[in-house]
Amino acid sequence: MFGLGSSKKANPTRELANLNLRMRKSSMRRSFLKGRGRTPRPPGPYRPARLPRPSKNRGLGRFLTLVFVLLLFSILAFTWKAAQMADTLTHLDAARTSQQDLKERLKSLQLILQEASNYSRIEPMAREKLGMLPPTTPPIVIAPLDDRVAALPAQSSEDYLASRKDPEK
Repeated sequence: MFGLGSSKKANPTRELANLNLRMRKSSMRRSFLKGRGRTPRPPGPYRPARLPRPSKNRGLGRFLTLVFVLLLFSILAFTWKAAQMADTLTHLDAARTSQQDLKERLKSLQLILQEASNYSRIEPMAREKLGMLPPTTPPIVIAPLDDRVAALPAQSSEDYLASRKDPEK
């Protein structure tokens, strides 16, 4: 008895009372939960005896969710904008190459037109294919009307031409 053992003996009646008290509290908790449509959680090392309380920072969770959604939306918008820009640049490059091709074709067509409208080329074609000959009489020139001619009574073209050569007449 030199301090090797416990001097107090376990009281079985007291342990039984404690066990009954714990069981009554547990059954009271179960009936309380059942009355509210919730199932009690079994006690054990893998599960807590009480349900976890909801966080007091619910507003912070909602705020973080909102920030995440906005961040996701902005990333998607930026990606869509970049894709549209790439598509527009592709179309722009295609239009520029098409414009270069059209400019080259315009130059070649202008050269062909210039060659085709050359008088030295037209004259032999008119003689051979159409049977045309150069004119033997001088061409008829129609002079524009001016106010003096409109005021005069009708006269022959010779008189008009003579008056143009000699203004005193």
